[in-house]
Amino acid sequence: MGLAPILVEQVFDIIREIDNTTGDLYEAVVLDITEDLRQQLRRVEQMIHGRPLAERMATAIDTMTDYLFEHPEVSNLVLLRYFAKTRSEPTSADLRVPAFIKDIAWSMKLAPPGEAVPPPARMQVLAIMNGIYNFVSGRGFFQPMVGVEAEDYVALVKQTLKSMFIPAFTGEGPLNPNGAATPTE
Repeated sequence: MGLAPILVEQVFDIIREIDNTTGDLYEAVVLDITEDLRQQLRRVEQMIHGRPLAERMATAIDTMTDYLFEHPEVSNLVLLRYFAKTRSEPTSADLRVPAFIKDIAWSMKLAPPGEAVPPPARMQVLAIMNGIYNFVSGRGFFQPMVGVEAEDYVALVKQTLKSMFIPAFTGEGPLNPNGAATPTE
């Protein structure tokens, strides 16, 4: 599982060397995955809209974690794309991630809808997203380390993420650090 994104990137690197037009194919794959992720985030927002923050976060973490475990290639390619990126030029796929971050921050009421999302709120959204991505992409490494079966690993990931992030954002628990952005509700 962890080797797959490396192999995908190596295959695309070879293809790009053979024919520069395949860069368009690579971008198309990234854009397709980005669009699937965007649609999933919209479905989650429709499910959680108007609920209390703790409930919204719990549902969003459960739903997105399930989706990403069902489609681990999404997490793998997102992490590969942004942490092992070989090109310095931004692409159309790169430009969509800030919109995701803004939408999530607005949904969490870390900033009023339609207004600029401050950097601390953006970082908090990135922390949640990367927490999910890392547990999904790192499953082959983390699951044996933790010593649980597959279905128990997924449940433990959800429990861990919710126990860390929900208290941090709702102020209910010891994880809400002083000075962190807090929801506006």
